[in-house]
Amino acid sequence: MKKKLLVILFIIFTLSTFASGAVKSTVNAEDTRIVTVHIDGETKIIATNSQTVEGVIDKLGANLSQHDKTEPSLDSEVVGNNFTINVYRARPINVIDGANNYTITTAERTPRKIAEDAGFETKQEDEFYFARVDDEFAGAPGTQMIIKRAKTITFELYGTSSSLSTNANTVGELLEERSLDLEKGDELNVPKESRISENMLVSVAKVGRAVETVEESATFPEEQIKDVDQPIGYKKIKEPGKLGKKLVTYEVVVRNGGEPTRTAIKEVITLQPVKQVVVVGAKQVVNIPGNCGEWLTQAGITNSDAVWLIGKESGCNPGAVNRSSGACGIPQALPCSKLPCPLDATGAVCQIKWMENYVARRYGGWAGARSHHASRGWY
Repeated sequence: MKKKLLVILFIIFTLSTFASGAVKSTVNAEDTRIVTVHIDGETKIIATNSQTVEGVIDKLGANLSQHDKTEPSLDSEVVGNNFTINVYRARPINVIDGANNYTITTAERTPRKIAEDAGFETKQEDEFYFARVDDEFAGAPGTQMIIKRAKTITFELYGTSSSLSTNANTVGELLEERSLDLEKGDELNVPKESRISENMLVSVAKVGRAVETVEESATFPEEQIKDVDQPIGYKKIKEPGKLGKKLVTYEVVVRNGGEPTRTAIKEVITLQPVKQVVVVGAKQVVNIPGNCGEWLTQAGITNSDAVWLIGKESGCNPGAVNRSSGACGIPQALPCSKLPCPLDATGAVCQIKWMENYVARRYGGWAGARSHHASRGWY
């Protein structure tokens, strides 16, 4: 009896230990993340419990110098199961800025970022060039960056002045750079062959024409980056834009003694705007409730070509969004903004009717649209 009791206790202890170990193992597995690190021309993939980029780098045993850079930054949190880290090694750059020559160490790769990292004050119109130095006796590192400083002048257009910066060599090149074509009656204060110099005055005058020029803001363009992890309608500014400046010339015309009209006839950008970068949601809606057959019946469609084409385009999903193009809905309308229907089951019948009108206008009906899709892969 005593021996049986010992055996039972041993079994209970073993099962308890195994269960405890299984739970611990599961916890560790959940905490482990797969991280891809691009470093020194190699791609390394490691499993780690580190919470920050710095922890991953330490575990990898990579020694970072003072000027090396990681993307994301070292204090960034490691999130998700597929996290990527890029390591940029600093290297010496010889910077030639007019008569000045500097040697800096930086991990930046673009000229303007290199200049900012080195503390140089630059204008938006300054130009940068990279050059390779192979002369081992030149006393310079292997890469040179040359800064060509823009000259600041006063530009007067039809009596209104503004300051602008340019890298043009001559007045003629300046006019071409700013897309300014002289019209009949326009007069320059200096010949087109005149070389641009700092603080120079370049004036364009209009003779025999009633015009006025005002300085206005130049709107910035917007670039959108689609984020499939965010829902449609999400919008977040990643890099704010900046307004520029422009000189706008208006022609003032009075007809038959009536009220004068002002028409913009010319504009010159004097300060280029900086584009705005925004992140917009493009997450595809899935598991849309409803029945495709019911939607087709409500839309009055029994055509087999229609059923085939709808199945090919979206699987009859009114919330479908193409990750690459942004086409959406049952008809995969592109751009999505031209589809005047909700992207859910409540808009399904509306979407099907819109699609029917579209294929009727463009292909003469469902059969023509199906034939086009079969041969081209799209309609």
